[in-house]
Amino acid sequence: MADRARPTAKALLAAVLVFMAIVSLWIPLAFDRIAARWFSLPNILFFWWVPAVTALVAFAAWRSIESGREALPFLATIALFLLGYLGLLISNFPYIVPPSLMIWQAAAAPATHVFMLMGTLVSCRSSSATRFSSIGFSAESYARAKDIIETRAVISALVTKVRTPPSVTRAKPKY
Repeated sequence: MADRARPTAKALLAAVLVFMAIVSLWIPLAFDRIAARWFSLPNILFFWWVPAVTALVAFAAWRSIESGREALPFLATIALFLLGYLGLLISNFPYIVPPSLMIWQAAAAPATHVFMLMGTLVSCRSSSATRFSSIGFSAESYARAKDIIETRAVISALVTKVRTPPSVTRAKPKY
């Protein structure tokens, strides 16, 4: 199956690279502000590495698809998209809605950010608690949990929970 997908992956990688090149050439030509951002003398010394790393990652993705690797093309594709977004960020910063609204003008009040952070922390904690409680504690599921969660602290906490009867109270950790 992977051998059949490699030609398609190469064709799609070529299409992505063509569109990235079109956008990378069109934006500086269409907007003088962005051309000045990328090609003025002090800025070009700071930003030259973005297109260079993008070309290297594209080359690595192409070669890894040809060589039959599986993980490297996936990681290189993620890196390509992150580099593309980094290029757009460099082009437009600090404007979030170019060219009229800066990122600080579009941001919500700090109290709103704190409220959203608290909600995010609660939902992350509850989703991870649901994940850990659904793993189960048989020997087979313990091995599966060890594969999924590769940190020794979480695994030892699960083992302690299995071995400690509910009636036994645990000592509070000293930090």
